[in-house]
Amino acid sequence: MYPTGLASIGLLTVLVAGTACAKAPITPTTLYSFGSNASHPLGGVINVGGTLYGATSAGGSANDGTVYAYDIATNTESVVYAFLGGTDGAGPVCELLNVGGVLWGTTASGGANNTGIIFAVNPATGAETVAYSFAADGGADGAYPQAALINVGGILYGTTSEGGHFNAGTVFSFDPATGVETPIYAFGTNEGDGSFPTAPLLSLNGLLYGTTYENSTAFVVNPVTGTEQVLYSFEANMDYSSTASGLTNIDGMLYGAARISESDPDGFIYSLNPTTGALGTVYGFSGNKFAPASPTAGLLAVNGMLYGTTEIGGSKSCHPRPRAAHGCGTVFSVNPATGKQTEMAAFGDSVNAPGPIGPLVKVGKTFYGVTASGGTAQVGSIYSVK
Repeated sequence: MYPTGLASIGLLTVLVAGTACAKAPITPTTLYSFGSNASHPLGGVINVGGTLYGATSAGGSANDGTVYAYDIATNTESVVYAFLGGTDGAGPVCELLNVGGVLWGTTASGGANNTGIIFAVNPATGAETVAYSFAADGGADGAYPQAALINVGGILYGTTSEGGHFNAGTVFSFDPATGVETPIYAFGTNEGDGSFPTAPLLSLNGLLYGTTYENSTAFVVNPVTGTEQVLYSFEANMDYSSTASGLTNIDGMLYGAARISESDPDGFIYSLNPTTGALGTVYGFSGNKFAPASPTAGLLAVNGMLYGTTEIGGSKSCHPRPRAAHGCGTVFSVNPATGKQTEMAAFGDSVNAPGPIGPLVKVGKTFYGVTASGGTAQVGSIYSVK
């Protein structure tokens, strides 16, 4: 008899990793490489009936960004709308929102005051409607939105990274039926409430949960009363200095991703109790040069598991990248119950599309995402991981 995990072959003793060897991470499949017609996507894609829709921050006829469509079945990409950089907006950097077949989003610049807009695009006709232009820099309604919108009962909610009474960003609502935008909360109202929100909000039990990128916090806002509460201050507790991703809900518990800082970008997956504000570390990335590192995109919850991406790290070498020792990024899963992390896919030299950015979307048994660089033209790609 031999101890568990050991087997003997003659004089050679071999270590067996449990009952089965762990699967090596696969190589993502590059489905489409962006070019001059659309380039540098900074947000993920959404699935509408087997077609993926997203936005690029550049490219198009005026090089001010696009809304594009990618047909999974035919492997074809088309530009739905090209921003002109004027009152119609410029430089969308986040995911789109499908509301009744119409694609809603924001641009970080352009509009009547060059502080961004809320727009709607009809994918069938390619027509764009400027639903709202944010006021001049520092206006009470906010400025420079960088986060995706969410739909709660027909009202859209979002954040602006700047503007508001204290120019530290806002939480706002927008009524598509009336075209009215209402600032709900202005950051900087209370000391330590955070600033520069750039991640999507999460609606749970009638409240809006989110994070701020600078003076990092996790917060909750009551959309009816406009009151805000800091659930947890990453900055004050010196846990992390960058909480770039939004929050995800699994059975009433919130989960998010954070990286420590630009100089130490290993990062953590954390849990947050929305009632008590108690924070726990689900998984801490090791910092090993061949391990995933720097999770910045929002997490996707599927059947109690969390899925996400890291911008760097991974088991495949990545010599063309400036941070060669850290790899080109990964797609990973985390079991929040056990803290087990699995590197599902690794970007490397064999993939001409490093640096995944933005959240994943799952269609059938396949995950889809985008890279901001790489591809044959080095301006981004759409990839899949089964």
